[in-house]
Amino acid sequence: MHTLVQTPAELFCPSDNVDHNAVWPANVIAGTRIEGRFCKPGWSGIVGRDCLANGQWSFNVTGDCKGRAALGFSVPNLVRVAVSLT
Repeated sequence: MHTLVQTPAELFCPSDNVDHNAVWPANVIAGTRIEGRFCKPGWSGIVGRDCLANGQWSFNVTGDCKGRAALGFSVPNLVRVAVSLT
């Protein structure tokens, strides 16, 4: 007699999740906490989040992604600097 043993499929949080001004990476295993520089382009900061055991991202996020304007940069100033360097 043969016994078939099925192992549960490993769950991952979705990689298409873009919220809290961050782009959360693919292939994060359920039950894992991540932290790093996941802010969207034009944003800066370090954020952390839990990939829950059910394969869903937690609502709570630690840290913050701040827009460049909040960091003292503005597009006109960056353009002026780029023009003055040429």
